[in-house]
Amino acid sequence: MLQPALKKIALVMCGGSLGAASRYGIGLLSARAWGPQFPWGTLLANLIGCFFIGLLFALADRVRLLTPDMRLLLITGYLGALTTFSSFSLETVNAGRAGLALEPLANILVNNIGGLALTVIGMRLGGLK
Repeated sequence: MLQPALKKIALVMCGGSLGAASRYGIGLLSARAWGPQFPWGTLLANLIGCFFIGLLFALADRVRLLTPDMRLLLITGYLGALTTFSSFSLETVNAGRAGLALEPLANILVNNIGGLALTVIGMRLGGLK
């Protein structure tokens, strides 16, 4: 039998591998359906992930639908690999629900502006202009 910490890691890894495969599949199907001019696959993965992380979080909290192990598998693993945007979205919404005013706004600004800026910096360091 796996140690508790190893079991948790295994659950996240199993969910994560399925989420990553789903993201890849969504990307392929979207490109085939609508073409590669717009990142439809990424958009769909993000929107689907946001919907399901909100739904599962609410159900897990309200009716205790998910065990802690299932939360690790589905929310942390599967949805985390399908899209980290869903985790970002949930954390931002929960900060607002907790009555925090600046933290949600700061999270949105730093993730988006910081992420875009670091992408450009990384590309430039990698030799692209």
